[in-house]
Parts: sequence; C-alpha cells; structure tokens
Amino acid sequence: MPLQHLMKPAMAGLEFMPPATTCWASHHHFDHIGDVTTFPGSTELVVGQGFKEAFCPGYPTNPDSPIREVDYEGRTFREIDFDKKPLSIGPFRGFDFFGDGSFYLLDTPGHAIGHVAGLARTTTGPDTFIFMGGDICHHGGEIRPSPYLPIPQHLSQHLSLSDSLRLLMSHCPATILDDVNVKRGRNPGETFFDPNIGFDKEQALQTIKETQKADAQDNVFFIFAHDMSIMGIVDEFPKTANDWKAKGWREKTRWRFLNDFEEAVKEQSK
Repeated sequence: MPLQHLMKPAMAGLEFMPPATTCWASHHHFDHIGDVTTFPGSTELVVGQGFKEAFCPGYPTNPDSPIREVDYEGRTFREIDFDKKPLSIGPFRGFDFFGDGSFYLLDTPGHAIGHVAGLARTTTGPDTFIFMGGDICHHGGEIRPSPYLPIPQHLSQHLSLSDSLRLLMSHCPATILDDVNVKRGRNPGETFFDPNIGFDKEQALQTIKETQKADAQDNVFFIFAHDMSIMGIVDEFPKTANDWKAKGWREKTRWRFLNDFEEAVKEQSK
C-alpha cells in the first residue's frame, strides 16, 4: 500500500500546511529515499557531497543506478558542498542549512557515498539538539558503550531496561556485559558490534567514533533511522520533540538496546 494511504489516519484532523520546500535524503538507499514524486515540483531535493557523481544519471538512462531520474527531474536538485563554506560542528564538516543555526547538515561518510546526518536545535537557553544519524549505525550496540559513555555501574537501576533484565543484573557483577564482550573476542568497554553494512567500513567506523563524542553530551539526543529503542517512548508525529530533555527521552532510551542481550547475560551468569 502506498505510503500516502498509510499516513492518512495520522494526518486526519490536522490543519493544512503548505507543501514542504525541501526534501532531504540522508543517502541513496531505497528505505531512505522513498517516493520523492509524491512531493510537488516546488520541493527541492537535497543530497550529500558526491551523490550526483556516483549515482547520476538515474534509471532508466543508467539502468544500474539505484535512483530514478523521475525523482529529481523537474525540481531543484541540490548537492551540499561542505567545502564551499567551511564549518566545523564538533568533529564534523557542517552546513548551516537555513543560515540561522536552527538546523545543520553533517557530513557523515562511510555507510554510503554522500551520507549526511541532521542536527536540529530544539531549544535555546540552554541549547539542546536532536542528532538524526540516518544509517550511521543500525543498532545501539554499534555506538555504545564508548570511551565517553561507558556502561553505568548500577545498570540494574536503569529504567530503560526491562524488568526481567534489571532483576537479572541485580544478581550479577557490574562487569558482566564486559565479560560477554570479551567472550566474543572484543575488549571491555568496546562497542558490541562493528558496522557490516556500508560502502567503506573503515570510514563508517571513524564516523561512529566521531558520533560517540556527540552521543555522550547531555544536551544532545542521538537517534538513528533503525533505532527501535525509541519506540513507545518518543512522541510521534504530529506531536513535537522540542522538550525531549525535560521528558527524559535520552535517559529512557540510551541503554534500552541492552534488552536484546538478556539471553547472553543469562548464559554468562551461569
């Protein structure tokens, strides 16, 4: 069923809003582009650096291209040039999209050519941000723990864990998850996984290491496209996300991915 039909129940009762002026694609994979033709021709398509050289012309002129010509023909098709107006956002090359500091595109290569992330300012005084990572990672265990965000010593008290895992952890040493990692040939305090899906694995790993610095900041809420840990906690459209910090979304979701390792913890605790 087309996406626009699936969205109708969520859109019911909403006030009319003008069509979006910009459609931003984090990268070229089909599950991130969707059907751009559902946007009017007045909506520009924005992509990351290197996108056009790698994938244009699209299908059918180039039958091997993963994108379609119909998606960008008849509309402004803009590729961000991070070299034109150099801007550093932490370790990332950034682009101030609206020129007012409200939203930045970040150059986050590795998973795909031209992969970009979004950094939205959600409040000022104090500043808070949501870092939308796209496919920088596909599971929380690819980015956490990190040198900047180690696993908490009193994990059994962490509300993001299921009741059963919290009970299990209360009878285990604080290092049990490190022990699980070591048993798998990894180091204590290291992420549980490396990315296996991507164009350049080494570059993807470097991008993850850079993202870990932002992920550890109290005023940054890092989420990614396939992040199941936020389901049931983060408010969905049409509600807003500006008050994520006041609602404690970061704390409630940060270690929730560890619920996936409950069976491994049980095995390790025997």
